[in-house]
Formats: sequence, C-alpha cells, structure tokens
Amino acid sequence: MASLEDNTKITLIDYEYGGWNPMAMDIANYLNECCLENAHPKGVGIKCYLENFPSTYECNLLMKSYLKCHFEKIQASSPTPKDYAQFEKETLPKFRREVETCCLLNNYYWGVWALVLLRDKDVCEERVFNYEFAISRVKMYKMQVKLFSEKKVSESNP
Repeated sequence: MASLEDNTKITLIDYEYGGWNPMAMDIANYLNECCLENAHPKGVGIKCYLENFPSTYECNLLMKSYLKCHFEKIQASSPTPKDYAQFEKETLPKFRREVETCCLLNNYYWGVWALVLLRDKDVCEERVFNYEFAISRVKMYKMQVKLFSEKKVSESNP
C-alpha cells in the first residue's frame, strides 16, 4: 500500500496470510501482484503482464528494506547490539531464496484456488474469470521458474 502523501514509501499488510507463514510470503505476494490487473475492463476482468515483474535490482531493494525494518524491530528488544551490514550479509541470500520459493508457491496456490472455485456449470466455459486467473498464475509460475533458475546459474558462474 502506497501513501498519497509520499509515494516513495510502501506499507505491507499481512492481510491474506494471517497465519504463521514465512516473512518471505508477504514479499512474494507483493511481487506477484505487480504482474496482475484484477480489474481489467475487458474480458473477464483479469490481465497478466509478465513484463511487470520487478527486476532483480528492484527485488533486492525491496528485500533489503524489508530486512532492515525487521532488523530494527528485533534490535529494539535485543540486549546486545549487532551490526546491520553483517546481518544483511548473512540473511539476504537465504531470504532471497525463500522469497523465490514463496513466489512459486503463491502462484501455485492461487492457480489451484481459482480452479477449485469453478462452478459445475462453468467447467466447460472458456471465458471464465477462474480460468483466466489460473492461466495467469501458471504463466507467472513458468516465467519465474525460468528466471530463478537462470539467476542461480549466473550466480554460480562468476
């Protein structure tokens, strides 16, 4: 959620994942939602823009900001102060892998959700929101599998 007064700041609200989920799921959900328009005026109201998935730089910036807020929160209650740079160096690579895994899980979850909610009379209908939504999530899943695996290959071959 962005502020009207200052659109350079965003607030993440854990509105869908109120249970005990990894922190990475909030980031993953946000990243995935960057590709979807859930109020598209044409068709069944859903449009997927794979090209809107944030760049590696943007993803890293978001994850670092999120980890910095988390670090400041845990440091406030810690009797022994720690160095943020060291915390980020130790935490960011693992957190990035968790976010990538959660991006895939998030797409899988919402794709299955859309199909489970199909009514019997809609099963044979091609232009139904649920199909479009599920297809969008499958496309995002495939794009991310490719993106994340390419990134792993490039990271392992400096």
